Amino acid sequence: MADRIRENPPSERDTGALPLKLWRALDRAHAALATAAGEEAARHGLSIAELEVLDTLRRKGPLSVGQVRRRVRVSSGGATYLVSRLEARGLVERRDVPGDRRARVAALTPAGQEVAVAAQPGLGDRMRRAVSGMGKKDRRALLELLEALEDSCLADDRRDAERRAERLAAELSQR
Repeated sequence: MADRIRENPPSERDTGALPLKLWRALDRAHAALATAAGEEAARHGLSIAELEVLDTLRRKGPLSVGQVRRRVRVSSGGATYLVSRLEARGLVERRDVPGDRRARVAALTPAGQEVAVAAQPGLGDRMRRAVSGMGKKDRRALLELLEALEDSCLADDRRDAERRAERLAAELSQR
């Protein structure tokens, strides 16, 4: 029996090997891209996360710290820390929101705008070089596949959250 198992191993799909290979490949690709982005951010005296905050504010305009958190994908404390660091360097300022005394937004200062704009060509060039071994069709296909993967992960997260809520509701109803 053991010989038959060795002769006919379970398919990659059955063992989960293909998803793990995909995860490892994505992790290695992300690490390589993050290294390149980090080097470019460092040229401007920034961390990758700080550069991402500046770029997000450049593209989207003033945002609340909560909106920065969601767009940059950091914790609430992380977003506050990043905005505070950039504020201390004079690259970001916090502004009151007209008509809402409680609300404040983070906005680029002129110096922050200058740094965000100055970093774009170098960062774009680094990313172009990173994907230069792929043809245009492959780059477009990869983008579509990665967007589909993101959608799949978000749907899975929503299903998990719904299951947790159902379990919690069931537990509470039993009390």
